[in-house]
Amino acid sequence: MTDATPASFAAHARLRWLHRTIALQYARQRTADVMLGGGAGYFRQAALPAPWELGMHYANTTAGLQAATSLPLLGLFAEHDLPWEIDREPRQVPSLRQMASRAAELLKAKAGSNGFFLLVEGSLIDKSAHANDLGAHLHEILAYDEAVGAMLDFARDDGETLVISTSDHETGGLSLGRDPVVRQPNASFGPEAPLRSHSLLGEAEGVVDTAYAYHPEVLRNQTASADVMARTALLVAGVVADPCGGEGDPCSSGGGGAATSAPAAALATDATRRAALVDALAAQLGSSAGGGLSEVRGFEVEFLREAVELFAAAGARYSLWGKGSSLYRALGAIVSSRAKVGWSTFSHTAVDVPLFSYGPGSHRFRGSLDNAEIGARLAALMELDLSAATAAIGTPLVAEEDVAGDQSRYTQWPPPP
Repeated sequence: MTDATPASFAAHARLRWLHRTIALQYARQRTADVMLGGGAGYFRQAALPAPWELGMHYANTTAGLQAATSLPLLGLFAEHDLPWEIDREPRQVPSLRQMASRAAELLKAKAGSNGFFLLVEGSLIDKSAHANDLGAHLHEILAYDEAVGAMLDFARDDGETLVISTSDHETGGLSLGRDPVVRQPNASFGPEAPLRSHSLLGEAEGVVDTAYAYHPEVLRNQTASADVMARTALLVAGVVADPCGGEGDPCSSGGGGAATSAPAAALATDATRRAALVDALAAQLGSSAGGGLSEVRGFEVEFLREAVELFAAAGARYSLWGKGSSLYRALGAIVSSRAKVGWSTFSHTAVDVPLFSYGPGSHRFRGSLDNAEIGARLAALMELDLSAATAAIGTPLVAEEDVAGDQSRYTQWPPPP
């Protein structure tokens, strides 16, 4: 709930990483009637009273959300990020469709003929693409598609609701079709990666699959995110005590764990444990409760070995998960290769993104638009003066923990000239 996209609609902070300040503003300045998502840890770190002591109804399970009948409502279903859809436990964490539908129902009941604005973010589509985790990415897209379908059903029944679906950018540079290596080339000229979208060496020796094909059945067999597979392997190999611990934990629905902040440090001088981790990663790929591959090939195991060596050498930079991890990215690379799907980057790309609209005013969202123009046109349709609305909020609150933290230079308001 305190990440960049929701915060840009309901908070005023100079830096997206001021999570505790954003949580404080949500709770104290009440800029939204309903807030559903992850981030319970940041609300707690902001030293806030219990939500009900602030006059807010609270939910932290799917049943609790469905039982909610009035606003304001705060629903927090994970310590940090919500779990990946492929890993979600439905009784604990509601789906994006369930959150969107319940929010729309409650807002309509309160607003009546005055109408309402609702932001629904499928944030883990982007985050799974950063990891090139194709199976998790697919499940996030399907979950978002279900949420859009529910909002379209709402709009059709209501007759007065505008629905817009778009994105601020693409991530990963995904493409259907590639020529993956299917066995290790005989010659070796150094670190040319056999799991890239194309291999010069593999092509020269005729060990690439050049068929014009795509294999979605590989994704059907994947039953866990690459993230959870990597964490489970770390647990099995004895590197961490809890596979779902650490900052930014996306695999736990609220508990977190006591895993060390730098599991790689235990591997740097322990060759036996590194070998055990390679075996555990391969086992996760081959497990029906993980990657679901019928066989992990020898050169894929070697690729996992390289990833483990990099993970161990990187130390604290690969804390769970810090700047990203060679472990879950290697798992994602193998699954993507098997599906004959390519990626160009672990980061954002500059390609145009789709923009869809339905309902009254939808004609204003046609053609090629700068993404900032979406908000301006929405404000115009709602007859909302953004400057006046901002002024009405007054001076934004800042969490004391942020004032004393590493990002304190960004807590001064208004910003210095």
